[in-house]
Amino acid sequence: MPFGSDGAGLVLVTVAVVVAGLGLGCALALLWLYRRLGLQRGQLRHALSQLAHSEQQTRDANELLLAKQGVEQAFAALSTYMQGIDQHAMVSVTDTAGRILQVNDKFVQISGHSREALVGQDHRLLNSGYHDPSFFGRMWTAISHGDIWRDVVCNRNEAGGLYWVDMAIVPQKDAAGQVGRYIAVCVDITEQRRHEEALHYRATHDMLTELPNRVLLLERMARAIARARGRQRLVAVYFVNLNRFKQINDSLGRGAGDQVLYDMARRLQDEARGGDTVARLAGDEFVVVCEGLARSMVEPFGARIHTALQAPVLLSGEPHVLGGSVGVALFPDHGDDPETLVKRADLAMVQSKGQGDRGVCIFSSEMQDAIDVRVQKEARLRDAIDRRELVLHYQPQVDFETGALVSLEALVRWDSPDYGFLMPGKFIGLAEESGLIGQIDTYVVDAACRQMQRWHQQGHGWIRTAVNLAATKFSDPHFKTELHDAMVRYGIPPGVLELEVTESLAMRDPDAALVLMHELKEQGILLSVDDFGTGYSNLGYLKRFPADRLKVDQSFVRGLLKSPQDRAIVAAVVRLAHNLNMRAIAEGVETEDEAILLYALDVDEIQGYWMARPQPAEAVEKMFDRPMLLDPAAFLQREAMPVVLLVEDEEITRQLLEHLLQSFGVRVASAASAEQALQMFHQHDYAVAIVDHWLPGSSGIELLSQIRKRMPHTARVLMTVSNDPQVLRDAINIGGVAHFLAKPVDPAVLRNVVHDASWNTVAQRRHARPPG
Repeated sequence: MPFGSDGAGLVLVTVAVVVAGLGLGCALALLWLYRRLGLQRGQLRHALSQLAHSEQQTRDANELLLAKQGVEQAFAALSTYMQGIDQHAMVSVTDTAGRILQVNDKFVQISGHSREALVGQDHRLLNSGYHDPSFFGRMWTAISHGDIWRDVVCNRNEAGGLYWVDMAIVPQKDAAGQVGRYIAVCVDITEQRRHEEALHYRATHDMLTELPNRVLLLERMARAIARARGRQRLVAVYFVNLNRFKQINDSLGRGAGDQVLYDMARRLQDEARGGDTVARLAGDEFVVVCEGLARSMVEPFGARIHTALQAPVLLSGEPHVLGGSVGVALFPDHGDDPETLVKRADLAMVQSKGQGDRGVCIFSSEMQDAIDVRVQKEARLRDAIDRRELVLHYQPQVDFETGALVSLEALVRWDSPDYGFLMPGKFIGLAEESGLIGQIDTYVVDAACRQMQRWHQQGHGWIRTAVNLAATKFSDPHFKTELHDAMVRYGIPPGVLELEVTESLAMRDPDAALVLMHELKEQGILLSVDDFGTGYSNLGYLKRFPADRLKVDQSFVRGLLKSPQDRAIVAAVVRLAHNLNMRAIAEGVETEDEAILLYALDVDEIQGYWMARPQPAEAVEKMFDRPMLLDPAAFLQREAMPVVLLVEDEEITRQLLEHLLQSFGVRVASAASAEQALQMFHQHDYAVAIVDHWLPGSSGIELLSQIRKRMPHTARVLMTVSNDPQVLRDAINIGGVAHFLAKPVDPAVLRNVVHDASWNTVAQRRHARPPG
């Protein structure tokens, strides 16, 4: 190897040794450093662990402090709560058998028992007997299973009085979860309960009679029906309505009405059995409910109620008999719920009233069918107004002196596709009961005004038309506005539309009626007092009514030929009308004889079937162009003809005499006996009475004596075949006979006697006739 080569290799070796030494030194240094770092890391972890442990200790100490403070606050709050509970609630602690272990002062105060008397005693010491055993059974079931129980409990205090508490019982369990004792917290709610009971009493009782009201009645009926259903027993429901109660209330005042209700309630209670319910529904309606009544006793018990109602009621020392109507419905025969039974007992009561209150009426299915038909008819009537099925017919009112048609009365009819053509009597009552009458009246006024306008436009002029409205319409606050609007809508001038005001309406509240009538007059509406004489008029008010006509009720017109009382009433009404500057009109004139007598009594106008029946507008229009609906001359001549009363029992002789008398220009009313003649006394003002001596029953002289007493202006003639002076003396002295006719009757003598007697009598009558 050359030198140069050896030197280079030595250098390389040296370098390698140096590099290896450096690498080893670095490795050792790194190893030492890693170990050193490991030791420091362990120390750091230990320091961190100690730090964390210290922080946890600090945190635990803070939590303990906070927990301690919370417990102290809770104990303070609990102490406050316990003080509050002690002040306002009763607290007791009992063992699982119910023996009292501890009570607070409030418990002692309210119960009235001392603490010594309570501790160790069973809680049943306070039992009032108000609750049934099942009530406490449910309580023990709940608390023995560890559940909290709460309810309202009635207890009895040491003095025997009742008190009410809102009670909560909390079971207290041990560590094993077993119930060891019970804590009861009670709040006294006695005053609240009394107030609630008072409110409940007022809500379920009638304050006047102190009877159950409808609410309580239905509750009791529901319970009675449930019991009866399970026991297969009867429940009888009696519906009672007093008669003439409104009359007592209106005439004697509300105080008298209240006394009647109270007295009748006591009577019903006296008749009821123990356990029966007597309730007042409203007004003068009562219900008696009898559970378990024998079927054979249903009618007898109802008869007892009916009899009890008949006894007089003393009002201000005066006896007043009201009576009542009784209907009954039965469970299960007539219904199985309270509302149905009460409704059907009511229907039976209405049936009883319609039969004249002869006793108790038991419900039948026919009654329900009738009411179902009535309900359906009401629905049809309601639709009829909208469908314009209501039509007006018009009846002429004729002046006696001229025979001319002076006005019309509009009368409503129902042209129903279901029921046919119905007169007012078939649906007006239903309209009044259902509240539809106001709508019908509005419809009638509008229809009448519309028809008057049409007649005017056709050239007939304004035809005065009277409209008869229900009494309730006059109390409608919109009534005057409706009238005014209708008159404006159809251009009705004043003095054309007439309203008929019933006497009963006018006298119900005379002062209010006066105000209303004057307001109507200011609108240009004519007024007539309808049905006059059927009520109880106060003439002091009547003379102030601004009425134009006074209508004589048709009931008096029908009695003109039979009753002297009706004839006297009509005469008095006519004179009254004239003295008050009203015209007198008689309605319901059906015969010529009635018309003749009304003329004799100075009636101004008449209407009725004798003149014309109510007719549709198209038919009545044909009368407008007729100058007279009756001939005054013929009518007056007919009225002036004397009437002869002929009494003869032999038919052939009677017929012959009738023919002769009619040929003399007189009217003849004949009778076959004295009894028949007596019944005819009041049909006419007889000018002459021709009576046969021998009559069946009473003699002719006895009949003439009756004529002498009751018709002193009538000339009396006796027909006889006797020449006995005693007969003649009796005829003159007893019968007041002015003429004798020997049988067989000479026609010439008969003519002279009738002529002289009849026309003298007519002259006397006309001279005595009061001025109109």
